Amino acid sequence: WDQNPTKQEIYSSYSDWCKEQRRRPESNGSFGKSFLTLFPGRHVGEVRQWRTVIESPTLGAQKKRVRCYDLPSFADCRNCYETMSKSGPEIWPAELPEEPTEAEQKEDFAEEESAKSDPPWQR
Repeated sequence: WDQNPTKQEIYSSYSDWCKEQRRRPESNGSFGKSFLTLFPGRHVGEVRQWRTVIESPTLGAQKKRVRCYDLPSFADCRNCYETMSKSGPEIWPAELPEEPTEAEQKEDFAEEESAKSDPPWQR
């Protein structure tokens, strides 16, 4: 759970969801105001953080200060949504998928890399 997602990441996810639902997304500014109302009584702010950003293939990756949200914990976000939607915890899946451990991520990466080095007839 990233408590400091970029504003662009949040808006892009929202915009993609709107396309899937065949809805017209709000403008970026309107969405930002609406998004912050999901967390009544909680400190949700905006911060600027240094992030690696790829603006274009010609410029490559650069470090830039980008605008991010400063969100509550995952549990607090769920509670806020339940309050706003007037629903209970039954709306969430019984178990969340566990994030792979660092060792599992390294193992998966090593397997992918070794598969790339195999000749095509061995894949």
